[in-house]
Amino acid sequence: MGRLILCTGRTAKRPFYISELGLALYTAEELCYYIYNNIFMIEDSFVSPQLLAFIGSELGLSQLEDQLRQHMGHAASGQLLLTILQEIHYYDESELTAFKKQLEKKKSASSFELAKNKADFLVKQKKYNNALKVYDSLLDDPVEKGMTEEFCARIWHNKGVAYAGLFYVAKAAQCMLKAYETLKDNDIVREIYMLSLFDEEAMDWEEIFAGVSPKQLYSWKEEFENIRKQLMQTGKALEARTVFQKDVVKRPAFIAGLLGEWKQEYREMVL
Repeated sequence: MGRLILCTGRTAKRPFYISELGLALYTAEELCYYIYNNIFMIEDSFVSPQLLAFIGSELGLSQLEDQLRQHMGHAASGQLLLTILQEIHYYDESELTAFKKQLEKKKSASSFELAKNKADFLVKQKKYNNALKVYDSLLDDPVEKGMTEEFCARIWHNKGVAYAGLFYVAKAAQCMLKAYETLKDNDIVREIYMLSLFDEEAMDWEEIFAGVSPKQLYSWKEEFENIRKQLMQTGKALEARTVFQKDVVKRPAFIAGLLGEWKQEYREMVL
């Protein structure tokens, strides 16, 4: 979940499953961490009978379950989330104060701002297809929703990031070009150029970069090569190189296992 979490309480035999993220929560501490760090992602329906049953039966926090049941239907969902954090004591007072400020910020946010925050979070979690569905729903009649042109442009940009995560280079570039029409941000041109280096045949890149100086393009290419070299020492490239260092007898089994892991990761990205 992004960091090591010291768990001192009970571990659930049956976790609380957040299907949208493919995430399973086993402890009270993990539940608190998820709530605290994903406040803009969490919907009102999160505090549900299923969650309460998990808190009482699996985590053994029956008093907290009863307390939440008494207030369900009366208290705001944010207050219920705060109650969970307060009663489990995973965060200190200063952190709870910061959480309350986030709750107030969420309360004043529009529905489309919350939806974008949710989609952006899904992108960070590599749940690209789920994120794209949210972005598409936002871009369906944005004027009626009251979104500004700049806000829509930022959605187009992040939609491009999601497509890039799925290796759809042309679609990613088209979305980013749409964003650039409004934002006029040179960082977006740089991102599109990076995409072009992944697939030189995907689009007419020469036309797109006609107004960019050769010196700037060369600088971006150098940056791309430096990033590529760094990535070759980490992640999947390192995993692959380690596998091929195995002896000839063991190598096929390791390759099959690694490919299986990569296929599962891709399935999780597109589900």
